[in-house]
Amino acid sequence: MDIHIIATNNTRGMLFSENNLLRAASYIRKVRRNSPHLLVLNNANTFCGSEDADFIAAQKEYARSPVMRVMNQIGYDASGISIQDLDKGLSYFNKAQAMAEFPFLCANILHPYTKETFFNTPYIIRQMGAMKIGILGMTATSEFRQRFSEEFYMEKTVDAARRWIRHMRDKENPDFVIVMYYGDIERMSSHEKMLRATEGVDLMLSASKLNEVIDSTWHVGLADDISELCHMQLQFKQRTTTFELTDYRAELVSLKAFKEDAWLMDELYYTHQEWQKKNSTR
Repeated sequence: MDIHIIATNNTRGMLFSENNLLRAASYIRKVRRNSPHLLVLNNANTFCGSEDADFIAAQKEYARSPVMRVMNQIGYDASGISIQDLDKGLSYFNKAQAMAEFPFLCANILHPYTKETFFNTPYIIRQMGAMKIGILGMTATSEFRQRFSEEFYMEKTVDAARRWIRHMRDKENPDFVIVMYYGDIERMSSHEKMLRATEGVDLMLSASKLNEVIDSTWHVGLADDISELCHMQLQFKQRTTTFELTDYRAELVSLKAFKEDAWLMDELYYTHQEWQKKNSTR
């Protein structure tokens, strides 16, 4: 059985600039037509950090986030959370993610008093044919501790990873486990600890430059921005009660050759007109 995984990273609310999410939508639509088993993931940094994002945030008459409208139409399965997602405030993020038809996952952002996960569920299970795939979200903690010490309790990444991977394995018995980590494990002071904590993880997506197998975990580094996306292809052979990964590969796909998705451009017509009007007055 073939499974395709497409992952975006640092989309930064970019809908109208040259590099934008609508180009990614065209590529994803193309893959989806030919791939019945497709997972679409977004690592994090979704709503802030670009002129597009600032423009969207200033349009207070828009009750519905155009970024979420686009991501819902693309058919994302899950997204992670980063400190940058809260650059316009927690209420702005909550309002946007409340529109999502998919979960925002983070296992190590907790309520300060109950110590339960703050956002939704830490993981989800997706059924791909006969396979159960678990997807867990994690994020780097240092900036959260500096900026949101009263709002959140940040569990150590290594501790949260061990706890939730064990929980998922015991409760859900998935055939394949993916962790989305918004951070660079190569730069972590506890790099070796984090690598050891990935026991039970089959695929680790992060902001690193890794593309190798370390202690049975395939580590894949994602694109720096929405000018590219990461497309992974995995082949499995079904055994009596398990699935064996027989082949896998990952590539960063440039989106320059892809036009914006026409249907989504039509959906965003009036917002795009306002964007063009704003930029024509410069």
